Amino acid sequence: MKNLIKQTIYLSIMMTVLSLLSISCKKNNPATVDTVKPKFTFYISGPHITKTFYSDSSYTNDDINLPFNTTYNFTIAVSDASGLKEFWMRMPKSLTFSGVTSVPVFTRTTSSISQTYRMTSMSNNPYVSMVISGQFTTRSSLTQGDIGDFDSFEMSAIDFRPNQSLLGMNFNTLLDPVDDFGYVNN
Repeated sequence: MKNLIKQTIYLSIMMTVLSLLSISCKKNNPATVDTVKPKFTFYISGPHITKTFYSDSSYTNDDINLPFNTTYNFTIAVSDASGLKEFWMRMPKSLTFSGVTSVPVFTRTTSSISQTYRMTSMSNNPYVSMVISGQFTTRSSLTQGDIGDFDSFEMSAIDFRPNQSLLGMNFNTLLDPVDDFGYVNN
């Protein structure tokens, strides 16, 4: 029964990704100026969590607590009718990403503590929607004297005004969280 549920969720995610990839599109004319912030959703699914987060909501004090060595699917869909300049997401370096695809194509940069995925478009031929999806796996285990990773993630969508939408949250990989695994609304 558990495998059937996992297969159903995976199939649903893949159908969503294919649908989103087909609707990621460029605008037929140059970017326009408006006062409306871009919008995006961040969907995550796997053990202990299946949730969609919205860029126009606040999760500043909330947590996502995940166990070690566990894989999650994610999809982020971004839109702005006037045209998108860029979308980026900064995630902890301890996560291992796989199967990441995007429209437009992403670039990835790393620092000593984080990794950033970025999609951009030009003002004379902008995208009005962007999508990025894939999987990530939390690190495999604790190191001696360690109790886990306590980090955060941030995402941002920017148009050509520039109007900006931000989403950020605490992101923890733990052995035994105080508040349980999954999404914790503080």
